[in-house]
Amino acid sequence: MQFHRLATSGLTTVAALFLTTAANAAQTDAPPVCLNGGPYVFECTGPDTPCTLDGSASFDPDGTPVTFLWFEECAFGFFDDPTSPTPVYHIDMTGVCSRTCVVEMRAISGGQTTKCNTTVNVQDTQAPVIVCPPDVVEIWTNGPAGGQTNPALTGFATASDCDPAPVIGFSDVLQPGTQPGDPETIVTRTWTADDNCGHQSVCVQKITLLSPGLADQTFYLDAIKGSCPNALSASDTTGLFSYVLFGRNGHNVADINTATLRLSRLDNVGTTVDRMSFQVKDLGRPKQTDPCDCDGNSKDGYMDMAINASKSAVISGLNLGTEVGGSVKVALYGQKNDGSWFTAYDCVQIDP
Repeated sequence: MQFHRLATSGLTTVAALFLTTAANAAQTDAPPVCLNGGPYVFECTGPDTPCTLDGSASFDPDGTPVTFLWFEECAFGFFDDPTSPTPVYHIDMTGVCSRTCVVEMRAISGGQTTKCNTTVNVQDTQAPVIVCPPDVVEIWTNGPAGGQTNPALTGFATASDCDPAPVIGFSDVLQPGTQPGDPETIVTRTWTADDNCGHQSVCVQKITLLSPGLADQTFYLDAIKGSCPNALSASDTTGLFSYVLFGRNGHNVADINTATLRLSRLDNVGTTVDRMSFQVKDLGRPKQTDPCDCDGNSKDGYMDMAINASKSAVISGLNLGTEVGGSVKVALYGQKNDGSWFTAYDCVQIDP
């Protein structure tokens, strides 16, 4: 009887190949690796705080693509796209200072799924970002007790925070002037913003109140150069508005810091108007009785300052178009080179 060794050898070879293939398959058919990038800690940015999570580092050892599925069971949160490798998880922070949610990510590849959990924590640890209104220089018409320093006139602070409605308040320190050239009062206003988590931020606004009177004027103003009376047509908005600041004995216009010059209304209606250009020369003699009287044209030997501004800017900025048929007191204020303040004013008749 003969044995067929070749056939046996062939079966052995087939079996060995089958076992090798199965072993290789077992080695390469590994589950995906789940990497969710957590734990996460975010600073609160508002009632709806978006938190970007990142599971893109997950992979499958055999190289097959990975898909994603995120889950959460917190009533205060939701995913914008739970199938994204980098979804945004929105957490509702209304009325709270901290929240934590456990989320699950599933990495899916080659028919296999690997799960991994992490935490997402949102907390409010920062004070509100407060922005003060700009510093203000105004004519003091009503006084600090509730008139001229009313924030409706001088501006309100604003604040942004996790808390959508931080409490904003202010306190004032008043410094009255004591020397010639001092403002009537300087108000240092400290604004505060407090959120519902006990955080506070502050900023400081300075309000300079000038209180001009006839006896206090060092320089005198002719609101419309060479015109008597100072008539202005509200409908003529072209060209330049030219006015004169008169110098006199002891008050030299060369001592003025021209960068500080601002034209305004004596009652603070409207805004201020910057100068465009100026020229220094002897232009006339100011009246030193009623500021609304006509000034003299004869020269007095003292240098004066002729100043130009945009007529349209003056009419619109000082709201002169609403005063047709009336008289308005306009004021020019600024500082001398030594830091002292001055204010001069005159009247303008507004014609149609």
